[in-house]
Amino acid sequence: MKFLGKTKGTAAFEKHRQTWITEADIKEIAATGVLNIVRVPVGHWIIRDATTSPGTEADMFANGGLKYLDTLINTWAVQYNLAVIINLHAHQGSQNGFEHSAPVTMGRIGWSTSQTNIDNSLKFATFLAARYRNSPAFLGLALMNEPLPPVDRTALQNYYIQAYKQIRATGNMCILLVTTFLNEQDADHLYGMIGAPAYVNVWNEIHAYFIWGFSEVSEQRILAEVDAFDQTHLKAAPTNNRLFLGEWCMGGPPDQTGIFQNLDNFRELGRKQLAYYNADLTGGWAFWSWRHSDETIKAGSSVQFSQISE
Repeated sequence: MKFLGKTKGTAAFEKHRQTWITEADIKEIAATGVLNIVRVPVGHWIIRDATTSPGTEADMFANGGLKYLDTLINTWAVQYNLAVIINLHAHQGSQNGFEHSAPVTMGRIGWSTSQTNIDNSLKFATFLAARYRNSPAFLGLALMNEPLPPVDRTALQNYYIQAYKQIRATGNMCILLVTTFLNEQDADHLYGMIGAPAYVNVWNEIHAYFIWGFSEVSEQRILAEVDAFDQTHLKAAPTNNRLFLGEWCMGGPPDQTGIFQNLDNFRELGRKQLAYYNADLTGGWAFWSWRHSDETIKAGSSVQFSQISE
């Protein structure tokens, strides 16, 4: 947006939104026979389309996205019998400093440094929960995505509690997903999350990637790490909340040329993960992601899922 300016930038995003995910994609997702849920990431500025006080950073981003979320949840997902989880992926102030959380200054993590940011997140969550509460396709909200220190741990926990209270006060019983810090997703840290019996319909969310931290690691070692992940993150997880794997993929370390070019090992990477996730996740999973800038092998296509299920 800074390079193009607001008018040209918004037009570019409009074209992207019209073509990146279409009804044909939703139809194909349903046709896989494997997938029954869409996890859609959204940024805090999406509420700008329907509110006069979207936050202090919303004007920096392209408006116009809300109508596409409406179409997904109220029309396409209903038509193709898919459930939708909205993931609050980018919060005002940024919860992790990564580009996908849209920090104003790359690398700066400022979400919990300002009560204004936290209040904006509460508005972000309650707005979307209220907007879609009556849609048969709306399953729930993931309240935070991949937070990292120096986000304040107490502020994060209090945000979850306040979001829960405000959404439940309206009678909305949608699923609310909470997550630990990205670098603390093992089962031990899940025991500190809010949940049943005091908090109803709260699920824990974690992510699984065998990419970062695996440079110079063999394919067989990565496959062994998948086995270990099942033991330390899935089987050992607390049982009071359902466990949802919000992101997983079939990628290997990007700096390792030729990794998983062996098709048998590539399929085994998929088979192992699917077997563990289908057996040991009480809340299911979502694949990251359906579309990719390089679609030599379409990332989430029905063809790929049939290949790794053979």
